[in-house]
Amino acid sequence: AFLHPNLGVKKAPRVGNEGDEGNEEEDLRQEGEEGRRSKGLADVVRVSKEEREEHERTHAPYKSWCKYCVKGRGRNEQHRRQKGKEEPTVPRVSMDYFFMSKEDEGAHKNPLIVMVDEDTGEKYARAVGRKGVGDNNEMDWLVKDMSEEMKVWGHAGGIGGKVIMKSDGEEAIRKLRDTVALDAERYLAAHEA
Repeated sequence: AFLHPNLGVKKAPRVGNEGDEGNEEEDLRQEGEEGRRSKGLADVVRVSKEEREEHERTHAPYKSWCKYCVKGRGRNEQHRRQKGKEEPTVPRVSMDYFFMSKEDEGAHKNPLIVMVDEDTGEKYARAVGRKGVGDNNEMDWLVKDMSEEMKVWGHAGGIGGKVIMKSDGEEAIRKLRDTVALDAERYLAAHEA
């Protein structure tokens, strides 16, 4: 049992004989008059300005008097992702052409393709020799390679088979994007940035 000045006496369940009610009240009265001993607060640490400034440079080692060190070790207000509680999202893959040098870019020679999974950061890059899908299926190898890479990334479906494939509005990249999407038998939610 304990005594709180605003709430009065609360009785704890008692184990023992039922005929000891008089002793129970006496025990409560004595405990209420004496109260419980406080453990007390830790001694206040006085820190010099120089010591505080030195510690605030790195916050190492941990100091109990530093509010930032204490908060950094705290466990009450964590902002972790909870597995299984996230709303599933449709995977997004961005793609674009680039050149290794200004000289190649100026001559429109030796383009490369890059593809990035926006959720995982997985990257794919290949030298392709030319932009687009070609006239006589000459870039089928690239379409199949990109489709296989997306399967490796786990995008053989997404939500209901959907993957959002993003690119800029350049005709060559749009044709490649659409062909990869059709080859992989995916729903295409084309997004031109």
